[in-house]
Amino acid sequence: MSSKSNNFSVELNSKDRDQTAATEKMIRLFNKKYRESGLLYELRENDFYEKPSDTKRRIKSKKKKIQKIYKLIRAGKLKAKNKRLQQEVMDS
Repeated sequence: MSSKSNNFSVELNSKDRDQTAATEKMIRLFNKKYRESGLLYELRENDFYEKPSDTKRRIKSKKKKIQKIYKLIRAGKLKAKNKRLQQEVMDS
């Protein structure tokens, strides 16, 4: 079981007079807060049991993929998404 709390609450207040615009805005705010909370990721992560060896293998392959991307950025064969990441890769 996860050590995180499974409680998820959002408080949204609308000051708009136009109800349809206010509703759409509140739905967007809810979706943003839901994504930022990481609840969906946690639910999907705990959807099925994953053996510890499989977890280690998955993490290791993810790190290997990131290192490969960094190597391509350093070699100039791939461009970083933003300047900060580009600088970070070049400095490391």
